[in-house]
Amino acid sequence: MKSNLLGCGLMLIVGGADARDPFEPPRTARCQQTVPALNGWRLQGIIGNGERFLGWLRSPEGKVVVGAPGRAFPLPFWRVTQVQAFSITLIAQQSCQPLTVQLRLQDVKHEDRDGVSVGVADMARGSTGE
Repeated sequence: MKSNLLGCGLMLIVGGADARDPFEPPRTARCQQTVPALNGWRLQGIIGNGERFLGWLRSPEGKVVVGAPGRAFPLPFWRVTQVQAFSITLIAQQSCQPLTVQLRLQDVKHEDRDGVSVGVADMARGSTGE
C-alpha cells in the first residue's frame, strides 16, 4: 500500500513539471515560413442565397473544387473563411505572416441565354497583419 502511494506521489511530482494548459497550442508548434501560392487558382462561379454560398474553384491542373467554410481545401495550410455573392476568401493557416487571398468575380461580362450573369474571376491578395 505504501509503495502505491509513493508511486502516485512520484507521478504527480514528475508529471506536474511537464503540465500545460490544454487550451493553449503546444509550445513546439511553429509557424510556416512558406505556404504554397494560389497562383493559377481561378474562381469559376458562386451559387447560394443570402445565408449560404458555395464557390467553384479550378486548380492550375484543371480540377474543380467546391469551396466553403468548414470544407477541406486541397492545398496545404489554406482554408476558406468566407464565401459571398461575388467573392471567396482564403487564409493561410499557421503562416508566420498572416496571409489572406480573395478571389472575386469581376464586372459582369455578359448574360447567357437564360439571363444568368456570368463573370470572370480576379485575384486580390492582401496581408491582414500590417
